[in-house]
Amino acid sequence: MTAISDFTKLPLSVRTPDFVMTSNEAAPLFSLRGQNKRGKHWQVILRDASRGAWRSDVRGSRTYYFAGYTGAAGSGPATWILALSFDGGGQPVPFFVMTHGSYDAKGIEDVLDLDGTGPELLEQSYWGNIHDDPGYYVTTLYEQRGFYWSRSDGRHGTHIFPTFEKWSVMWKDRPAELVTNPPSKQPVRDSSNDPAAGLHTKIIGTEENAVRVGPEVGCENVSVQVLVTDSADGRRIDLQPETQSLTALARNQKNVVLTGLYHWSGSRECDASIMWVSTVR
Repeated sequence: MTAISDFTKLPLSVRTPDFVMTSNEAAPLFSLRGQNKRGKHWQVILRDASRGAWRSDVRGSRTYYFAGYTGAAGSGPATWILALSFDGGGQPVPFFVMTHGSYDAKGIEDVLDLDGTGPELLEQSYWGNIHDDPGYYVTTLYEQRGFYWSRSDGRHGTHIFPTFEKWSVMWKDRPAELVTNPPSKQPVRDSSNDPAAGLHTKIIGTEENAVRVGPEVGCENVSVQVLVTDSADGRRIDLQPETQSLTALARNQKNVVLTGLYHWSGSRECDASIMWVSTVR
């Protein structure tokens, strides 16, 4: 993994074989711009709290990784990670997770190659809170398959995924305890990003940074982490979609695809890693 930027030297202007990354004085602070093989322009809006960018070339496939701070406190995941791959037409394809993993100047610690078959990425979430202690750190593994990423359960290296580690805030010097079947009704998160396996629905309204969707989703509101919009002008990938962008889609009751959909146990609220929408007629 080769570093391409640490986002500390501004103004930012970095050219790669696939895009140009620049900074702005006002939000959005960081963006990528490029063209696919048909000459269509594309753009990625990174989160303002971006902290690092790296490039990886594995078996002739080039993937870019970006990471930053989520702003979460307490048991919330502190790190967001974007893996950007390209399909056969040079169109950027995002994979997005929020995790308790970390990164430094050398790269993201949870991008691995446990099986010798290509990149794998770990996503670590936490089941628990101050009122539900001890809790469990849950680690899922994703494999890059072509230009998409899929959750891959079972043995990788010496571990069987997903893994569950019991931990308490009261265990000062005691390490987390690996367990097999935690007594929890929480579902294991799956942030796989192939739209072909996503959930099709329609936007019927908006809340603050969230959308109201059709009954087939099983949630009242869905928080969206990444919005991918394909239009006649090209593709736009937005890592900090605003309510007004979602409102425009709701006004036209657009059909969308949700990937990485997660139902919070005991709640009518969900979140989706990515929402895919096409405005091309």
